[in-house]
Amino acid sequence: MLGSVAVNLRRADERALGALYRAQNQKLYPLVLIVLCIVMPFFAWLDSFVVADRFGPLTGDLFVRVDLALAAVYAGLLGVYFLRPKFTLRYVQWFFLFAAHMILAAQFYLLSRVGDAAEPYIMMLLILGQAVLIHLKPRAGLLNLGFIAAYSAPMMLFGWPIVLSLDFLPPLFAVLALGVATVIYRNTLLSQHIGIHRKNRVLTRSLSQVRELKRRQDGDYFLTSLLIKPLGGNHVDSSRVSVDILTRQQKAFRFRKWDVEIGGDLSTAYRISLQRRNYVAFLNGDAMGKSIQGAGGALVLGTVFKSIVSRFETPLGGRDRSPESWLADCFYQLHDVFSSFDGGMMATAICGLLDEQHGVLYFVNAEHPRAVLLRNGRADYLLESEFIAGKFGMLSGPGPFQINVVQLRPGDALVMGSDGRQDIYLDRENSELNEDGDLFLEFVRAGNGKPEAILDRLLAAGRPADDITLLSLKYQAPELRAEEVVPPPGYVHLKQKGKRLMAEKDWATAIDAFEKALAFKDDDGEIYPLMATIYRRMRRTKEASRMYETLAWLTPADARCLYIASFGVRASYLLEGDAPLHKGIDFGERYRLRDRKSVVNLLNLAELYRLNGDLEKAREILTEVRDLEPGNPRARRLVTSLIYRGKLRY
Repeated sequence: MLGSVAVNLRRADERALGALYRAQNQKLYPLVLIVLCIVMPFFAWLDSFVVADRFGPLTGDLFVRVDLALAAVYAGLLGVYFLRPKFTLRYVQWFFLFAAHMILAAQFYLLSRVGDAAEPYIMMLLILGQAVLIHLKPRAGLLNLGFIAAYSAPMMLFGWPIVLSLDFLPPLFAVLALGVATVIYRNTLLSQHIGIHRKNRVLTRSLSQVRELKRRQDGDYFLTSLLIKPLGGNHVDSSRVSVDILTRQQKAFRFRKWDVEIGGDLSTAYRISLQRRNYVAFLNGDAMGKSIQGAGGALVLGTVFKSIVSRFETPLGGRDRSPESWLADCFYQLHDVFSSFDGGMMATAICGLLDEQHGVLYFVNAEHPRAVLLRNGRADYLLESEFIAGKFGMLSGPGPFQINVVQLRPGDALVMGSDGRQDIYLDRENSELNEDGDLFLEFVRAGNGKPEAILDRLLAAGRPADDITLLSLKYQAPELRAEEVVPPPGYVHLKQKGKRLMAEKDWATAIDAFEKALAFKDDDGEIYPLMATIYRRMRRTKEASRMYETLAWLTPADARCLYIASFGVRASYLLEGDAPLHKGIDFGERYRLRDRKSVVNLLNLAELYRLNGDLEKAREILTEVRDLEPGNPRARRLVTSLIYRGKLRY
């Protein structure tokens, strides 16, 4: 019981000391000064009687002067406080310490005048206790408290005449011992309290600084997010291709009234026009780094891609550009920009084009997670042997790359995502990171290709360890005209007639029948190769080449049409001498971007460059042929011709 009482008394004492400290910090310090100004004249009156009666009028007058001087100083400090509070709070504690030392000096002076043999020892003990009190204060940190006066000068001046008026020594020793013990005890408690408060104040100040830095940092992050926001998102309005984008960054914060996310993932889609045909240009990328570093890469990625797209958004923007050449330029421009950072910033991405009319997909994978195709409820990777290029910004350079081409069917959904789609922790302890790359396929199938549903499955499986961005493209079947659903009877008859005449080798009549059939339906991909075959047998290579050009336009997914069209231009030039070689080169380069290992196409393309007078380009392509087939005889003959004509080294 006594122990609990002692604990309660100690807690009460600590609360009282804390209240004194808080009162001083709450600007009740002037009240202390006012009390001292009122009490000090009372001390002067008491000292004038007690000290003068014991030691004489001169000593009493000395104490009266000290008391009145202190009262005057307190009054002056009170006035200064209202004029300059910070000055008073900063320097007044040093005055209290100085006053206490002055009083000690006066006590030593009085000690020499005491007549009684016992009283010097008593006063020595009193002075010793006061000295301990004074010299404990700087070490305990009490110099920062305004109520130091209550423990120094007023206490000593008030205690001195009381001690002098006592004649019974044993009680005096007890009072002195109790007073010294009380002072030390209270100073110890107060020192502990002040030490904790000082630490709290330092921590509070540090926390305020951290919060201010955090506020400024969030402001910078918020401005960066405002720059990135218009670069991402869906900017496509198409009836044949639906685009759905979802982005979830790891760095999420609140700035004022806005909830913001920032990171290195970016997904965007635009609608552009190339060769009088509409395409959906898309990009799903992941810049290197987290938070603001990744956001800087996403800003660069989105800005460059937007600048490339903006040149072809109008119907006449890409009148002469093929989708393959546009995608190649896009890849190299992105790589060149990121290469300027000397390896300090890189990005992975899938960027591509989707033909709205025919559903042909052209895309380049720059070391990004593979795209997933959802077809008839089954999810699988888009290509088994997909060509993957290096990251944007790799110091080793982009090297030769290849465009992947896929023919989509109506109802197909294409889903792309950054590596956060599979970097998930599968347990609560965040120790088991998913290593199954095919788990995302299950998410796509269960979510039916919709990014929100896919993310729900992903979050149900675990906690993401990285930023996540998902881009979904769904190809819708074009609206068919009535004559496309049911071909006109005359069209079917003319088509069958042309095939019969072709079998009878009546070339001219067959051509006439096919041309009349095309008047009903000019996008039949079956008639044009038949007409091209007839023109070749009639040695009309120019018309045959024109048929394959049209066929390449109607069936863009078939790369063979590009080669045949390119070959037809060269044959027409060799036979008739007036074929447009630049068209043949364009078809050959488009095929080369799709398949860099086709030796037949490379040889044909080298011949076209030779005929066009670009011998250096022809030598460059023949070098590729040599790497693929070192002993190709046709390549050797062509090299010999180049050396003879241009004196080039092979």
